[in-house]
Amino acid sequence: MKKILLIVAILILVLYCERPAQATILFPNADATIFDFGPKDGIPDFINHSGLQAFNVPFGDDRALLEFNLSSLSGTNISSAILDLDVADTLGPYPMTLGIYTYSGDGIINNDDFGAGSLWTTYNYNGENNVLLDLTGAISNQVNASQTYAGINIRGQNVSALSNAPYVAFHNTDNPRAALLRINETSSVPEPTSLLLFLSGAGLIYLSRKNKRHFKNFLLD
Repeated sequence: MKKILLIVAILILVLYCERPAQATILFPNADATIFDFGPKDGIPDFINHSGLQAFNVPFGDDRALLEFNLSSLSGTNISSAILDLDVADTLGPYPMTLGIYTYSGDGIINNDDFGAGSLWTTYNYNGENNVLLDLTGAISNQVNASQTYAGINIRGQNVSALSNAPYVAFHNTDNPRAALLRINETSSVPEPTSLLLFLSGAGLIYLSRKNKRHFKNFLLD
């Protein structure tokens, strides 16, 4: 019995002493907002490297762009890639549909990147303080293709009237490090259900051996 209890205790200790797997955290090498306004003609007019915002109205289109260096991920199997964005400022009405476009970057954002990217997914923003975008497939494809920089272009997907135009800013000069890319952030801590099944199995083994011993003693008597 003591041996069984010792084995169970050791296994429980091993299960719960496993530390959560550490994620690789990437900060953008470059980020900026590129503006097309007065007139809105698809040709960028201005770039701002101290802010990151998306806004789309009949006379203007603001696009938020980020680029991340993927060199440290070479040869890595990408099981999860989450773009984590804190919201610095926003204005409804909601929802605001954001188009998430991905492209191969060069580590520098300039006006030529205004139209960069192909649509990867859309996100319905509803005024929350934090936005999490699942880019697992896009980042995995870029790492497998040995691309050095992953570019992300966030746009207001639908044009809104000025009197009814939602807007979101992910960071500004007061909150400059609000964007990061979390790679392979998973936990190895066992789920409660798995632990319960394990303990149940260990208990059954113990009872089985205990009953077998009692049966043997009964025959000897």
